Amino acid sequence: MGRDPDQANGRLCLSLNEDMGRLAAMSDLELQVHLTQKPSPIRRFRINAAPTLTAFYDAPEHMLDGGSMGATGDRACLMKADTGLCARLVAAYMAAREPYALSPHLEERIYSGFPGPADEARIAAFHDARWEDRLAIVQGMEDERLRWFGLRLIYFEARSVLPEPTRLEVERYLTDQMTGDGSGCLTIDQAMAETERVLGEFASPDDLLIQYRTYLQDRLARLEAYRTRLIA
Repeated sequence: MGRDPDQANGRLCLSLNEDMGRLAAMSDLELQVHLTQKPSPIRRFRINAAPTLTAFYDAPEHMLDGGSMGATGDRACLMKADTGLCARLVAAYMAAREPYALSPHLEERIYSGFPGPADEARIAAFHDARWEDRLAIVQGMEDERLRWFGLRLIYFEARSVLPEPTRLEVERYLTDQMTGDGSGCLTIDQAMAETERVLGEFASPDDLLIQYRTYLQDRLARLEAYRTRLIA
């Protein structure tokens, strides 16, 4: 039917088992009610998520739901030609769809839209610039996600070029993530629990896992010491 207005990489598709005449006769409110039923006759696909598609002429009988290829093809042509109905269906679907809850964690927002042209140019400039020149480029980025990812790259690769307030800001953010409640990034406590679980499944624990557990214990101790210094 068309693009998802909220996601540039989303496409809204209507089941061809639907009666187009019946849909066209519905009011906008009736369409909203009809489209919110489970399963909904409208499916959303992300074109960058490698959806599995079948060519129409290769579709097995169960996909046609008892209909013929001719009748199904006719419905597809009717729907594609009726741009007004497609627009009404998209509007009704969007009006009835529950708003997407934006994650508080920037790492979980990577599919929440694409960078604008200006930020795309800044990304290219960032990769071509010297480390000491990259902070200014990052600070000029409009996308909050890119600002954080850029700061994190500089911190890990060349933290000496960061002003102390900026370095402390990144360290606080990372510390909060690693010692958080587990709603976002994997925490040290979660990694420790999973390591202990795997170690408990083997009679002869793997040396690498034992070394990893020691690493996590050391990392946790250093994080706790760092947080104590921040509070003090």
